[in-house]
Amino acid sequence: MGPRYDPEMSGTLNADGIEQAARRLEPVVRRTALEENQRLSELLGSRILLKREDSQVCRSYKVRGAFNLVSSLTDEEQRRGVVCASAGNHGQGVAFACRRLGIRGRVFVPSNTPRQKRERIAAFGGDPGNVTLFGQSAGATLIGSILATPEAAGLFHRAIVQSGNGLGAFSPEQAARVTRAAATALGVEPTVTAFAAVPDDRLLALLPHLTGLDLRTATRTDPLLGLSPYGLVLDRQPAESVAAGAGTDVALLIGTTTEEANLYLAPQGDLTASTTGDVHALAARIHSDPAALVAEYRAKYPRAHAGRLRSALLGDALFRTGNRRLAEAHASHRAAPTHTYAFAWRSPALDGQLGAAHTTELPFVFDRLDLPALHGPHGLLGPTPPPARLAARMHGAWVSFAHTGDPGWASSETHRFAGDEGRGAGRCAVVGG
Repeated sequence: MGPRYDPEMSGTLNADGIEQAARRLEPVVRRTALEENQRLSELLGSRILLKREDSQVCRSYKVRGAFNLVSSLTDEEQRRGVVCASAGNHGQGVAFACRRLGIRGRVFVPSNTPRQKRERIAAFGGDPGNVTLFGQSAGATLIGSILATPEAAGLFHRAIVQSGNGLGAFSPEQAARVTRAAATALGVEPTVTAFAAVPDDRLLALLPHLTGLDLRTATRTDPLLGLSPYGLVLDRQPAESVAAGAGTDVALLIGTTTEEANLYLAPQGDLTASTTGDVHALAARIHSDPAALVAEYRAKYPRAHAGRLRSALLGDALFRTGNRRLAEAHASHRAAPTHTYAFAWRSPALDGQLGAAHTTELPFVFDRLDLPALHGPHGLLGPTPPPARLAARMHGAWVSFAHTGDPGWASSETHRFAGDEGRGAGRCAVVGG
């Protein structure tokens, strides 16, 4: 939405600002009652009063922040429209504010948002016939799985898969291996009932100890390469289901960054400290013939040092190969457009080592380059000003796709976001590989 007053970031919250917010909210929010809760009072041995914000028009207090923010936008920001991501309650507040103020808005919600919340958002002026699912990283992999799910047909009309993996699902066999390992570590039977009886703190304490399990089987590699044993479980990979015809009537915007795996190597110094042995060890997790795989990548990147080879192998295995397979499967049916992109702007963070790593595109997609926490030598965007024009272009493309199905480039091209838009370097031909 562009620059705006943000009390948490600016540190300028004061009585004047609170009074301004109260004046904006007075016509739209209710003065809700305090009501004693007998059960909590008895449980805690004290008189517990609950403020009944569930009686607001949006069933929660979230309408306060949403309406105050949207109503305080400049005329230019309101003209551009509003986009938000929400689990449901805040989205209702944004939808209500947009309807009340006559502003075009777009609300993205997770695929598991309760139907009643989605219906409430639609009731405030949304279009249930124009639904876009949007996810990044693990969320993008989940969006790919929903695209491949026959039961989801007709429930949404566009999908944005941002740095996901169309080959990122664990098999039931792999999931069972994780379940057995967790049960053994906890000393319980591998059943839902037994796990339900384990206290939350014990489950949380166990999670790091399951990382690194060997989940390779006769038919599948580990889609997360030992980084985590937790994820999507399917009999068939999403890219395979889409190749067979699932989800092909949904318009798709899909892509990755160009140096995804730098995020997992650069902060720890592994991008420069990696050895040939590290490269071969990673290749063994990915391929049945690791020597051949390493040779292939050395031929592809003849000048790359061990760290760069490791990053390329890891980035392809975690994101780019599965992402490409899903895009190609979807495009092969020619039923709905497939728009692909590559985010190539290199962050100068960590002395330039971070580059176009996983997640670096997020501040550009949401047009929030103004957040102070993103800047500095160790911030995601680095110590020098990032290109605002790139953020405006990328944010606009995502909003346009959600609104019309067209991000601004042909489905026969892959758009390259690199910070040099407008100078003839924004697009490249789609190639296999």
